[in-house]
Amino acid sequence: MSKTTVSHVLSGKRAVSPGTRERVQRSIDALGYRPSGPARSLRTRKTHMVALILPDITNPFYPVLARGLEEGLEAHGYRAFICSSDGDANRERAYLNEVCDRGVDGIVLDSFHLTVDDVHAATGGRLPTVWIGGLQFDHPGVDSVRSDDEAGAYAGTRHLVERGHRRIAMIDGPVGSGTARRDGYRRALAEAGVAAVPEPPLRADYKRGGAAWWPTAFSGSSRAPRPCSARTISSRSASSTRPGRWGSRSRTIWRWSGSTTSSWRRS
Repeated sequence: MSKTTVSHVLSGKRAVSPGTRERVQRSIDALGYRPSGPARSLRTRKTHMVALILPDITNPFYPVLARGLEEGLEAHGYRAFICSSDGDANRERAYLNEVCDRGVDGIVLDSFHLTVDDVHAATGGRLPTVWIGGLQFDHPGVDSVRSDDEAGAYAGTRHLVERGHRRIAMIDGPVGSGTARRDGYRRALAEAGVAAVPEPPLRADYKRGGAAWWPTAFSGSSRAPRPCSARTISSRSASSTRPGRWGSRSRTIWRWSGSTTSSWRRS
């Protein structure tokens, strides 16, 4: 039996008689043979793998994102593998270069540190790349997918205003996380004639406990009165801003993880 016939059975792309197919399959089972993925990739120049580079896989937002990506890829015969950089710029660059060296067919990226120049240097501008949360004018030449952060922050802050809150604080993201959420927060307060406390908003990272220091910012401070309500940039920050840490006058912590009012959750 020729190698070509065996190849046709393995690929399933050419017609082979049922008897011949059965004999080939029996031999494959007896030998425990598995086709070499790397060898096939060398011939086809495709790995059917997409790299997902994330800052923190333990952040509840990213497992949901990864699952959605995998479902979308699977329908087209692709698989994803995940690289979690822990928000470290050097690890992000190392991952970016390594996945290109491994011959992935595409990259989905979320980073506050990498630049378009970093991406183009690694990919040569020839590898499809999607930047999560990116803006076109910040990432020219790279596709981007983002939610309407300004509208989401506006809707959430407006919701608190309509519930009667007047001292509404914002726990903002780290440097590099963009201004859209702050803009939405400030717009809602301005329309209601309410001042932000404090202004500018203080910052926290996206890790669990990242805003644990937040209540102390108002203890004995003249910077701003203690807020009666707060909105955070992530559920992980919200976990360290429990109402009890703020004292009896601070009751409500809301976290935002999307672009609509329904994306707000009370902690």
